[in-house]
Amino acid sequence: MSATKLSGNFLKPFHSRIAPTPSGFLHIGNVFSFVITWLLVRKTQGSLLLRIDDLDYDRVRPEYIKDIFETLDWLGLDWDHGPQGVDDFNNHYSQIHRLDMYQALLTKLVKDPVVVYACDCSRTRIQELGSYTNICRYRHLPLDNNDSAWRMWVSDDTHVCWNELHQGTTHVECRSVTEQIGDFVVKRRNGQPAYQVASLADDLYFGSNCIVRGKDLLPSTTAQLWMAGLLAQTSFSGSVFYHHPVVMDVSGQKLSKSAGAMSVRSLRETSVQAGVVFRNLARSMGIPYEDIFTAQDLLQQFNFQLPQTLSPDLTL
Repeated sequence: MSATKLSGNFLKPFHSRIAPTPSGFLHIGNVFSFVITWLLVRKTQGSLLLRIDDLDYDRVRPEYIKDIFETLDWLGLDWDHGPQGVDDFNNHYSQIHRLDMYQALLTKLVKDPVVVYACDCSRTRIQELGSYTNICRYRHLPLDNNDSAWRMWVSDDTHVCWNELHQGTTHVECRSVTEQIGDFVVKRRNGQPAYQVASLADDLYFGSNCIVRGKDLLPSTTAQLWMAGLLAQTSFSGSVFYHHPVVMDVSGQKLSKSAGAMSVRSLRETSVQAGVVFRNLARSMGIPYEDIFTAQDLLQQFNFQLPQTLSPDLTL
């Protein structure tokens, strides 16, 4: 593994995004990710985009979109680009306004018939199998079948590498795409572009060069880097990534928006102050936390220290 320190000429401005999915009320793990992204952008004098990933129409609710803005206001985080409220989001920034761009990326991928194939397996069928076993690879189903998803054919020897940020240094990390995600979906059975396509297209369009996400989203990183390579999108491949620890609940399970675990909405309603988030992060970064109350307080002490673990303590 090679390493490069974040200093001198390497310390370029980070252009990143906060990209929540409005499929439930945000939990404290989500806001840790938001704050880490904000710190990296502000420390490098870059720019921050608010991008709300709302393509999964069946799970999106207006109250979840509203919760995103209320949470960012509670945290006192600012951003440079993107919607300033719910109406602005719906009218100008919803992903529905960028469907043509996602479709254009899909069209480029499908030019190679060996890379994309149709799959008519339902979720129930895949659950019965235990996992997707690439059973549609050789069935040669027509891509224009309205009841089929599109999957990427990922060869067994496919690997991707990227610059991983760690304690003020970037290391080259490599992963097998097959082991991480396998033959992943790029177009859903309802005809809509899948998350991996929309996320990559948006990062390319908005010029992101720093991607912050949880370690549980390593499969998304490998999938999107591989697609970027196929499309010769070197700007995305040259981005810096940071995969932060996943926040667990008291039972050792990953926090879930669908389960409402430790929702920030409930914290706000019980008058918990946002300073608890900043003190948690400060402690996890080895920063004295007793006098940290705001995002600006944390920013003043932040020197690219990054958390090794994230476990919320609401008593701080």
